[in-house]
Amino acid sequence: MKREVMKDVLWLTLAGVLLFFSTLWIRPLGNPDEGRYAEIPTEMLQSGDWVTPRLNGVLYFEKPPMVYWTQAIAIQCLGENHVAYRFSSALFALLGVLATYLAGRAMWGRRTGLLAAGILATSVLYFGLSQIIILDMAVSGVLSFALLSFWVGRTQTGGRRRWLFWLAYACMALAVLTKGLIGMLIPGAILFLWSLLLNRWKEWKQYYLFSGFLIFFVIALPWHLLATLRNPGFAWFYFVNEHFLRYLTTAHSRVQPFWFFFVIAAVGFIPWIFFMPQALKNAPSAKNRDSVLFLSIWAVFVLFFFSLSQSKLIPYILPMFCPLALLLGRQLDALFDDLRKVLLGFWLTSALFTLLALAGQWVLEQIHHPITPDYLPLFRLTQGVLLIAAVFIGLESYRGLYKRALAGVFVGMAMIGLIGGPLFGCFQRPSTRACAEFLKTHRTSDAHVFQFYDYYQDFPVYLGEMTGVALHFPEEQSYGLSLEPQPSRHLSEDTFWPVWRTQKIYGLIEKERFDAFAERSQAKKLFEDENFVVFSND
Repeated sequence: MKREVMKDVLWLTLAGVLLFFSTLWIRPLGNPDEGRYAEIPTEMLQSGDWVTPRLNGVLYFEKPPMVYWTQAIAIQCLGENHVAYRFSSALFALLGVLATYLAGRAMWGRRTGLLAAGILATSVLYFGLSQIIILDMAVSGVLSFALLSFWVGRTQTGGRRRWLFWLAYACMALAVLTKGLIGMLIPGAILFLWSLLLNRWKEWKQYYLFSGFLIFFVIALPWHLLATLRNPGFAWFYFVNEHFLRYLTTAHSRVQPFWFFFVIAAVGFIPWIFFMPQALKNAPSAKNRDSVLFLSIWAVFVLFFFSLSQSKLIPYILPMFCPLALLLGRQLDALFDDLRKVLLGFWLTSALFTLLALAGQWVLEQIHHPITPDYLPLFRLTQGVLLIAAVFIGLESYRGLYKRALAGVFVGMAMIGLIGGPLFGCFQRPSTRACAEFLKTHRTSDAHVFQFYDYYQDFPVYLGEMTGVALHFPEEQSYGLSLEPQPSRHLSEDTFWPVWRTQKIYGLIEKERFDAFAERSQAKKLFEDENFVVFSND
C-alpha cells in the first residue's frame, strides 16, 4: 500500500511538473499583478530586508510576505527569469493536486483520489491561475492542506494523528502569512459549521488545541510583530484597511453583483461542471457521508463568504475548487463502471471544444481581443487540439467506450493547457520588456529613468532597477509614500520640469501620449514598439 501511494505521488508529480511548469517561460509578465509580485521579491533579495516588502522602493503592506519569500528563494536558485517569478504559483498548484489525491484516497479510495486530482488540475480556472504570479493559488494550496490534514487526521491514531493535526495548524499559519486573516477565518468557520451541524463539539478536545495554537502562533506571529515594530502605522493599514474595509466597503473599487462568484465558479470548473448534475443525481449514496458534508460545507462557505464581500476579484473563489474536485471524483468513482449516466457531460464537453475551435477567433474579435499575428500559429495549433479532442470524446462516448472518453477529457484538457496556455499573453496588458531591454543597452550610467503618466509594474523588473514616476501618482502606493515620501523619484507637474531641464532623463511613455508630451518638452524619441516609446531629454 505504501509503495503504491509513493508510486502514485511520483507519477502525479511528474505529470504536474509537465502541466504546470513547462510553459512558464514563454509569456511576458502581465501588468499589473505579475510585475508587482515579481518586483517585490526581487527587491527583498537586493535589500536583504525580508520583513518589510517594497514595490519600486516604496513600502507595500497590502499583503503578507510568504509568497514573496518563496519567490525570492526561487529567484535566488534559478535566476531572474519567468520560470523563477512564476515558480510559486505552479508549485502550490502541484501541492494542491497532491493533497487532493492523498485526501481522496483516504476518504474513498485510490481511484477517487486519482480522479479528483485530475479534475482539479485540469479545471480551467485552477490551471489558469497556476500560470500567473498571484497569491490566490498559494493560499488555496495551504488552505487545502490545512483542512484536508485536519479531516484525514481525525481518522488516524497515535503519532500519525498528532502530526496531521500539527500540519493542519502549521498550514493555517502559512495561509495567514500568504493572504492574511482569511487563512484562519475560512478553515475555522468551516470546522465550526461542521461541528454545529453534526453536534461534534466533544471531538474538539482531541484536536491538540494547545500545541496546535502554539505551532500556529510560532509561525504566524513573528512577521506581524516585526513588521509592526519596524513600521509605525502598519497594524492599522494592514488589518483595518486591507482586511475589514476591503471586505465591508467598496473603497477598493472591486464591486461586483452578489451572483458574480456563482458564475465564476461554474465557468472556472469547466469542463467538469458539465458532469456535476448527472453525477450528483445518479451516483449511489457515499459510504463516508461525514466527508461529503464536510466538503460541501467547505465549498458552500467559500462561495458565500466571498459573494457577501464588497470586494470581488475572480481568483478569490479558488479555494472552493479542491472540495468540488473531491466531491465529483467520488461520484465518478461510484459510477466508473457505468459512466453512461454522465453522458451529458461528454456531449457538452465535445460541443464546447468544437465551438471554441470553430468560432473562438470570431468571438475574441467581437469582444475586442483579436489574436495578434505572433500568437496566430499557436492559436491554430490549439484549434487543432480542440477539434481532435472534441471528435475523440464524442466518438468514444457514442460508441459506449466511456472510460476512453473520460481519458480523452483529461488528456484533452491537459494538451489544451500546455499548447494554449501561452495564449494568455495575447489578452494581457502590453509588456514593457522590449523597451526595458533597449534601455539596458543604450542608457548612460549618470541618467535617471522615469515612467510617465502611469506606472507599469513590469518595467522595473525587466530593467533590473527601480524607476521614477513622473506626472502620475500611483494610488496603490499612496500609503507607502505617505510614510516615506520620495520627492526625487515621484515628480508632480510642479516638480518635474526643473528636473527635466537640469538632469539627464530617459523616459517610458504610452505611444499615444508621446506626441503631445514631445510638443511640450522637446523630447527625443529613441525607441518604440507597438505600445510604448522610449525617449530622452538629450
